[in-house]
Amino acid sequence: PWMSGCQMADGRLLLAASPRPTGSAFAASEIGVNPAASDSLDHPILRIRAVGWFAQQTALYQADDTTCVIAPVFHREFALVDRLDRISPASGVEELPPAEMETERNGKSITYSMARGARGAHRGAATWRNQLLMLAEGTTSLKDRLLDIYSRDDLSYRGTIVLPFRSHRIATRGDTLAVIAEDEDVLFLALYLLVP
Repeated sequence: PWMSGCQMADGRLLLAASPRPTGSAFAASEIGVNPAASDSLDHPILRIRAVGWFAQQTALYQADDTTCVIAPVFHREFALVDRLDRISPASGVEELPPAEMETERNGKSITYSMARGARGAHRGAATWRNQLLMLAEGTTSLKDRLLDIYSRDDLSYRGTIVLPFRSHRIATRGDTLAVIAEDEDVLFLALYLLVP
């Protein structure tokens, strides 16, 4: 099944499927009355191609109108894909423990879950003034509060903003950062002014 998708350009979508031991996890699709999927894509991050399919689970985040971020759930690496299909891989700044898989047999069914200690790497992405903002789930005491900043041109690391609340999703409009945040199990929308 498809897990997520984002718009690559007018009339095109990039879709991510829940990966399995065989087959690719990505495909591009046309939007319209008779949509047609194009050739599937190999995972753009070489190191992740070699890990088990469970650890390859990948979310797609819409950074802006024509830019998509491919962010494997259990790794710090990510990749940018723009409307010209250029793929730019990058790596987050925080080391993460390796993802492992635990299985539990219950009759004929098998339940998969992440082993204790494994953490996700990213929760969202947005662009601002030619920079890429990546909301990092992280493994530190500041879990879910780190907003890493990368140059949009070469994806070099620029710095980190520490948000005051646990955060789940981000979006930008002009110099305004919108965050779906959480405080004592209460969800709310927080708005911040970004200053160059």
